[in-house]
Amino acid sequence: MSVDIWSDDWHIRLSKRVKAMGYRDVTAFAASLPNSPYRELAVKLGDGIAPMQVEKLLRAEAVVAHDLNGFSRDCLARYLWQDLPDGWGLGTQAEFSAARAFASWSAALDDNPTGERRLQTERVWRRLQRVAPIGWRVQGAHDPVLMKAFSEIDFES
Repeated sequence: MSVDIWSDDWHIRLSKRVKAMGYRDVTAFAASLPNSPYRELAVKLGDGIAPMQVEKLLRAEAVVAHDLNGFSRDCLARYLWQDLPDGWGLGTQAEFSAARAFASWSAALDDNPTGERRLQTERVWRRLQRVAPIGWRVQGAHDPVLMKAFSEIDFES
């Protein structure tokens, strides 16, 4: 029997898989794999789980926990890890790959593309472009370069 991955109970199915693996929630599961893009997390959770579902549930858990700042850093780290495998500024299509990471990350955060969240993501991205050295590979949500790019920006507001 095949599973409709977007059936009404997809979030329950995902949560049950995570708990069956011994984690209290999706956030704890993702934290155990800090350099894994969403697609790798979904693969580890098995058939019938889409990467976007993992991302959506992580964001929902962050909203409830009042930790959009942490989710924002973690989300960007996962997209940078996925889209810049050679490191910041390296690779045949480095600029395109960086733009893809930015677009994916900002879409995950921005529920109002004309609002404050868009301005926040753009500010973080401009800072990251200034502080990230060529060849840098992000090492999770608490990477010092990432923390510097996020300084003074509050995604909770």
